[in-house]
Amino acid sequence: MLFMTSPAVAQLATPATMPTDAEIRHMLVTRVETQRQATGIVIGIVDARGRRIISYGTMGVDDKRPVGGDTVFDVGSITKVFTALLLSDMAQRGEVALDEPVTKLLGSKDLHFLGRGERVVTLLDLATHTSGLPLRPTNLVSTNPDDKYAGYTTELLHQFLASFEFDRDPGSGYEYSNVGYGLLGEALSLRSGVGYRDLLRSRITQPLGMPDTRIDPTDATESRRATGYDYELKPAPRWDFGALESAGGLRSTTNDLLNLLEAILGYRSSSLQPAMRAMTATTRTGGMQPATQIGLAWNVYRTGGGEIAWKNGSVGGFRTFIGYDAQHRT
Repeated sequence: MLFMTSPAVAQLATPATMPTDAEIRHMLVTRVETQRQATGIVIGIVDARGRRIISYGTMGVDDKRPVGGDTVFDVGSITKVFTALLLSDMAQRGEVALDEPVTKLLGSKDLHFLGRGERVVTLLDLATHTSGLPLRPTNLVSTNPDDKYAGYTTELLHQFLASFEFDRDPGSGYEYSNVGYGLLGEALSLRSGVGYRDLLRSRITQPLGMPDTRIDPTDATESRRATGYDYELKPAPRWDFGALESAGGLRSTTNDLLNLLEAILGYRSSSLQPAMRAMTATTRTGGMQPATQIGLAWNVYRTGGGEIAWKNGSVGGFRTFIGYDAQHRT
C-alpha cells in the first residue's frame, strides 16, 4: 500500500522480490529529496510477520510534521473497493443480486430503462466497469478543471443517464467509469434505505476498526490531513465528488487500510471475509494494465500461477495504491 502527495508508479512485487525496509526508505528519500516528486510518502506492508510502516517526508511544504501511519490522505478511486465491498456484502446477505438491473433499485420514473436493446445494465456491470457508461458525465457544471465534479447532483446524474446512448451492449467491454460507481453507490443506498456514508460506516469501517476512513471530515482527521500537490509542488484544491462520491470521495490512513488488508488476508477475523473473497471470484476481461481481469473493483493480475489484486487512486494532488497477494498472504 502506498500513499503520496504527488504522482507515483507502483511496482508489483512477490514476497521473494520484495525490497527490504531500508531499500524502500531509500526509494522514498530519492523520490522526495532528489526527484522532488512528493513532500511525503507512506508505505504500509502486512504479511505473516505482522504489519510495518515505512515513511519519509512531511505533511506539506510548510507543514514540517512527519508523515506516518495515521496521516490522513485523500485516497481517490480506492473508494471503489469499499463501494464494491458493500455490493458484495449485500449480495452475500441476499439483499441484492449481482445480475440485478440497476434500475430495479433506483425506482426512478426517469430511469425505467438503462441499457441497449434487450441488454440492461446490471450491478455486476457497474462493479466491473463493463456497463458501457463513460469515465465522467458530459453535463458537469463545474468550470474548475482542478475540481471537475463540484456541484454535481443526483438530479444531474439522472438527466445524463436518461439521455445517454450506449454504443455497445452492457457487459461486452471494459471502460473505466466514475459514472458507473456513482450510480452503484446510489443504488445500494436506496436498496438499504441508508445513506451511502452511513452504510459504509455501519457495514465496513466500524466493523473493521477504520475510524479515519470517511468522506465527511472531523476535526480529528482534518488536523492530520496531508496537503496534496500538483506536479510543480503547488497546493492542489480539494475535490468535491458530489453525487459521484462513491467513486472517489474517501480519505483514509495507512493504519486503517492495513486493517482492511489484514481482514482480506485472514490475519484479522471479520464477517466480511466471504464478501471479500467473492470480489475476485467473479471477473471479466479488462482492468488497468498490467491486469488482464477485472473483479468487483479490484484489478486482477495473474502470472506464473499467482494472482495479485490491486487498485490505485488519483485525486486532487494525491496518489494512492493498495494491493495484495492472497496466495502468499502479503
